[in-house]
Amino acid sequence: DLERRIILSTPEEGQRVLAVGGGGFNEETAPFLARLGPTVHLDLTFQEVQRRVAGDARRPLLKNPDLFGLFLRRRRWYARASHRVWTEGLTVDEVVDAILPFL
Repeated sequence: DLERRIILSTPEEGQRVLAVGGGGFNEETAPFLARLGPTVHLDLTFQEVQRRVAGDARRPLLKNPDLFGLFLRRRRWYARASHRVWTEGLTVDEVVDAILPFL
């Protein structure tokens, strides 16, 4: 998978911010990402996830009949992030302000 290969090929030295997709923080990549520095889970409800991605044809997983199950399985990995920011109802600037102290 392209996202996994890109994440795992990131140099471990230097400063960076990586914004990985929903499936990008998983069993294989989470330990590697933790070595790079702080990890932040941008959290929100399943209903808000659905609202944000509804109708996006670039997201083939939306056709998954068990989308809520996928959300819950991924959430178990997201819980391993070193920090969590509840983003629902926040503006982009507010989310950035919440993340900055962790960097």
